[in-house]
Amino acid sequence: MDQAENSRSGTDSAAASTAVPEAFNPFAYERRSTRAVAMVGGAQVPIVCHDLSGRPLTPAGLFGLGHRYQTELDKWAADDAACDLVYIGDRKCDFALPGWLVALQDADAWMKHSGSAVRHHPLWNWAGFETAAAGGQLDDQLNVLKMAAEDLSLERIAELNRYAGVPLVLLLSTQQANALVSLRAAFFRLMHAECDLPVVVQRDLSHMSAEALQLQASSDMGGLFAGRVFRWDLDPIRGGHERWLARPQRNGLWHPSGHPNAHQPNRIHQLPLLWKDLV
Repeated sequence: MDQAENSRSGTDSAAASTAVPEAFNPFAYERRSTRAVAMVGGAQVPIVCHDLSGRPLTPAGLFGLGHRYQTELDKWAADDAACDLVYIGDRKCDFALPGWLVALQDADAWMKHSGSAVRHHPLWNWAGFETAAAGGQLDDQLNVLKMAAEDLSLERIAELNRYAGVPLVLLLSTQQANALVSLRAAFFRLMHAECDLPVVVQRDLSHMSAEALQLQASSDMGGLFAGRVFRWDLDPIRGGHERWLARPQRNGLWHPSGHPNAHQPNRIHQLPLLWKDLV
């Protein structure tokens, strides 16, 4: 309970000064309209992203993510709930990825091969993104920009709106104790600025016990699924133990494949496990 109580403390000056949009109705669902960028946003199905940093980057390492290499047929197969993206840090896949799977690299690592690696795309911070944009070095298919919710000001969103022709997805995170307030305010500012960038939400809950995880996930993320910000669907993933994952429409969530509580027997139909560790 202490961890859940702690989530109610902390301040975010940007959130405190953000007005609730007049069109926002927390009691009626309305899907947030976003542009389509690669496999994210628009009218496309939800996406799931797994973090493989610190874990083996091998064909066998993708098995637990729903991707199975069939040696006898020399081809890949995917489970119904297989992930869409994997974060691989500063590494590069030395094997052919399944045709439907995309790898996210740290931008510095991606720049070394200038996008020549098939289905490898960059994860930028703001400074790196601006520099690359000025130099014409952005990926022409998919760029993911990591940003703290409290740094996503109306002025910053106005700058992002200048990149209307850039295939860009926001990775939105927060270190604020009251994550819900910070994240929801960031979505409100996107709505105020009429910004239609698709968003992937990151929360790091990997250090928690299963019980604390359920409380903290509901505290941090539950409110995002109300009203216009998100909608959720629940999809079962089978393999070992059954688990449930929350999959928001037209946006995404980051899932910690290495979370110690990723498989919890006899915990189905409880609060969805949330989604980390980063990008």
